[in-house]
Amino acid sequence: MTTHRNTPLSKHLIQRPAKADLVELIHQTADAAPIEIKVLADKIANLLHPDGSSESSYLKNTMSINQPTLPSLAYLLAVYLVTHGNGDLSKIPKSPEEREKWLVFWLAGQIESLIEKKENPLPLEYRKQWLDTVSQMKERYRHTDIRVAGSGSYLPTLQHFPSAFLPLVVITGASQTYPPRQREDLFRDNAQFSDLTYLPRFDFGSKPLLISDRAIISMQNDEERAALLGDKNLLIIGGPAVNVVTREYWKQSIFNFQFDPRRQDLTDLFDKILQPADLFSTEGFVSLFYDYMNGSHKIDIHDKPFRDRGQKPKEREKLFEIVQALRRKIRVKDAKYDQIASIYKPIGFLDPIRLDRGGPPVGEIDYALISLAPNLWERPKTTQNKRVAVIVAGFQELGTILGLKALTRASSGWFDTHPLGGWMEVAKGDYGSKAKAFRKIGYYAWKPKHLTPGYTVAKALELIGEQGRFSAKDRSPVFEQFTEADMNAYVSFIHRFAE
Repeated sequence: MTTHRNTPLSKHLIQRPAKADLVELIHQTADAAPIEIKVLADKIANLLHPDGSSESSYLKNTMSINQPTLPSLAYLLAVYLVTHGNGDLSKIPKSPEEREKWLVFWLAGQIESLIEKKENPLPLEYRKQWLDTVSQMKERYRHTDIRVAGSGSYLPTLQHFPSAFLPLVVITGASQTYPPRQREDLFRDNAQFSDLTYLPRFDFGSKPLLISDRAIISMQNDEERAALLGDKNLLIIGGPAVNVVTREYWKQSIFNFQFDPRRQDLTDLFDKILQPADLFSTEGFVSLFYDYMNGSHKIDIHDKPFRDRGQKPKEREKLFEIVQALRRKIRVKDAKYDQIASIYKPIGFLDPIRLDRGGPPVGEIDYALISLAPNLWERPKTTQNKRVAVIVAGFQELGTILGLKALTRASSGWFDTHPLGGWMEVAKGDYGSKAKAFRKIGYYAWKPKHLTPGYTVAKALELIGEQGRFSAKDRSPVFEQFTEADMNAYVSFIHRFAE
């Protein structure tokens, strides 16, 4: 690639084609003369404020700072905008302040995407410099709200992840024991740490909060959860088999899993069914409950091997009552532990854009869900209904891993045609001779395919709003398990993204 050193940048602006290559611009702007900063600052101010009403003071000042890192990055931003012209600003927010933030985070995403490529075209000497610059420019906007591009809503869409979703709490599955030894381990699969493979690639600010779903389960009630989560956005990682919080969104998430209809009868497992919590306070109690679940409904709970395990007769009776209640809920007299747990595992997926359902993945592929949803513990009086959740989940481990990797591409345009999320088909890549080594370190190739057709927020609202006006019997099978209240809440949430 040809580089241009010590050549006036204005000449490149004249000679460049309309669509400048980003990497070439990096080379071109590396040694640009300081005198041209003011010229480009004026040009970018005109682009940011076409009506001439005000100046882009932050970016203009940024370009004038006598630091070795900032001017180069500002040059790149200015050159890119100048060479692309106003036509390339069609997706940028209308407000000048919001536009500046969008541009800064867009540029950050472009730079970060370049740097993470295996065949990295960016010279090594510049990589740290550019990343440091990106961090400095993003810091100003880290905790400010940003409107959705072209919208009057303050609810962010996925193109703006993570910058518009701060402050953020990450909630991940955390069970690591089977058979279960604590109450929080019951009726779930073990979570895998590899679900978080790509989490370090995000910039969540200086004080990100990561907690496990076990912490959410152990809280006494929703008021306690709201105190921790109510004023923040959520990133929920892991499928419903491994993350109990993901299960709570089986009707609220815009895109979702399909479950056994008996899932409806097993709502609030930890808050209402496995109560009182003290009854599961020790490993001995949980072990006894597990053995009851794998026995017959006719067992004598006061006989060996149940009576000499440290529990009082009334405690044994209460535990067995919970076992029998669970069996009645799914209408299987001798239902075993694994039969109950399977009801929390998805049997397919629901796609409201396709207005259709799909079966589970087969073979070596997996399906990945990335979807916006309400923050179930939001405090509207404090947050003005501005908080949301982002769910990243697969049927299996692979879907969660590569779903999270897809989210790292938000600023690169992956969600431009899927602003509220959707379903993807994913598979491991082929690294040839390096495959074994890459698998060993948990590295996964990027081979996704959208299952959900492209759409806009307006199109989603049109499709789903129409379903909301139908009677329950006339709706798409996607919504067959929704009550009227469920449907109204679902449509109302999507309306919050609309203009």
